Amino acid sequence: MRQELKRAILNPYFILICLYGIVIALLHCGQKAFEYSTFISAVREYGTVENVKVNPCTPVYNAFTSWIGCDSSSKYSKLLFFIFPLLAALPYSWSYCYNYKKEKNKNECYIPNSHQYLAVFISSGLTLAIPLLINFLSILLFIPVIFPDSIYDIYYGFFSNEFMSYIFYVNPYLYILIFIILCFVFSGLLGCLGFSFSTLIRSRILAIASPFIVTIATEYIKRYIGEKNDVTITEFSPMSFLF
Repeated sequence: MRQELKRAILNPYFILICLYGIVIALLHCGQKAFEYSTFISAVREYGTVENVKVNPCTPVYNAFTSWIGCDSSSKYSKLLFFIFPLLAALPYSWSYCYNYKKEKNKNECYIPNSHQYLAVFISSGLTLAIPLLINFLSILLFIPVIFPDSIYDIYYGFFSNEFMSYIFYVNPYLYILIFIILCFVFSGLLGCLGFSFSTLIRSRILAIASPFIVTIATEYIKRYIGEKNDVTITEFSPMSFLF
């Protein structure tokens, strides 16, 4: 097991993908820090005007709502969450399957063991969890920790009937921890899906792209059903409910 984990994490694909995610996370942090400084400057400017009472809405701008996991409008969050199914399948499956398949007969069926799947799951999950964690810790350096207030839910876009909303308003640290764990799990599962396809399909490119194709197809089916029946259906597309 230790050897499989070493193979999964200490390879250039895993390092490059993590670096991509970290760069996206830091760029997002820089953008939010600039937006927060602009907001503070505006509040101070209005505060100097005589006979004008301004509600600064300070709970709206806090670390829990500014990090990349709660900021669906940012281009950086879109860059991270849109292609994460593709990135999840790359770090282990590409190099691992190439090394093993070249040692096997083309007509021989290759069946991976549980240790290999666990290594794929962990390495794929980390490709999304590490950037999310680094982004939140970076946000804490620039934006104050103010617990979200349900009075401002219209600004958060996070209402009382939504998943884990109670935890979000009562203990946002726990909410973020659960959110990152969920992202880790789904990214790991998609990585295992890509690894499974790579043992069945000769084309490594098609095998690696399979998790991305599956999530795109799921998103399309969800939108097609909702638009055709003109109803709001329960969210089942990971590309949407993780984003």
